[in-house]
Amino acid sequence: MKIAAPCILFVLTVAGCHSTQEAKKNDASAPDTAQHPPALNVSPPASIVQNASQVEAVVEHIESIDETHFNVGIFVISSTPIGGRTSMVEVGQRLVVSPQFVRDPSGNVDMANETNKCLMTIKEKQNGQSFKGKIAMNRQGGWNLVDIDQQK
Repeated sequence: MKIAAPCILFVLTVAGCHSTQEAKKNDASAPDTAQHPPALNVSPPASIVQNASQVEAVVEHIESIDETHFNVGIFVISSTPIGGRTSMVEVGQRLVVSPQFVRDPSGNVDMANETNKCLMTIKEKQNGQSFKGKIAMNRQGGWNLVDIDQQK
């Protein structure tokens, strides 16, 4: 029994050394990931695109909030999706839209911007007058008036 314990210990030590040498051989044949990291199949992050619709609508009421901000109640006469997406706006819907103004670097409404000038023309419309423009749903589930077509 006294001889068996040292023999078993010797066999385990030799086996351990042998497996360590095999592991080193396998590591040497494996590519060095520190110098050449494995290629990852990473796609670029998805971008968020507004689901906008081109509409013709009739002004039902205008609610002025301050000099620049206002809400417009509209009745949709026609709706066409933009960019091949499904239109979220249907003919006959009544919506309340708010202008989506372009902001300057300090975060204020840029009144020199042409899009903002067009959006402000809606504030001058009378109830029952129609217009053509682009609307989109915002993150809060409300509707934004994005642009106005100056043809009508």
